[in-house]
Amino acid sequence: GRKIPHRHIQVISDMGEYLGTMHRSDVIRIMDEKGLKLVLLSEHKDPPLYKMMSGKQIHEEQLKLREKQKSKAATGPVQVKELTFSHGIAAHDLTTKVKQMESWLEKNNHIRVTLRARRGQPADNLETALEEVVQQVGMTVGFVSKPKAIRDGQAATCVLRLPSAKELSQKGKSNVSDVQSANSKPSQDKMVEDADAAE
Repeated sequence: GRKIPHRHIQVISDMGEYLGTMHRSDVIRIMDEKGLKLVLLSEHKDPPLYKMMSGKQIHEEQLKLREKQKSKAATGPVQVKELTFSHGIAAHDLTTKVKQMESWLEKNNHIRVTLRARRGQPADNLETALEEVVQQVGMTVGFVSKPKAIRDGQAATCVLRLPSAKELSQKGKSNVSDVQSANSKPSQDKMVEDADAAE
């Protein structure tokens, strides 16, 4: 603004150069010449510290501040989302639920997923069914709590979260070992066949 409450102030130019202590009338003259605005950086300094900024610079600073606040909100307290559905849910509905899980995980939320037995249906292998649902999530997940049966086996529940860096690195290693073991299996089978043939 044009009104400067202090007679003398310390000034930083719009280029970031420290101009030292100046009289407010000189500062206003430079502001008028260059079309700049004055932003208070620190009122506690003696004399107070101000920076001259263009309208564009002020706009960019505001954008930066907004982004900072957004990222602060993103890394704030973790929310726990709830998702409940029945065993034997239609494939289309399940795809929608899985996409919802991915969206929540990307926002760093925890998700309590509950799979219920359908009325009149046997409640067999709900934990396995829930594990299969989790495997459909198109990203690596971590568990706050792994799938377990609840309500006398009438439902299964687990709590998902984003994996830690350690879990991700272990996942990478296990994928390699899976490939190696998969490659080694046919040769073992072949050896058995050869042995049978030899007999």
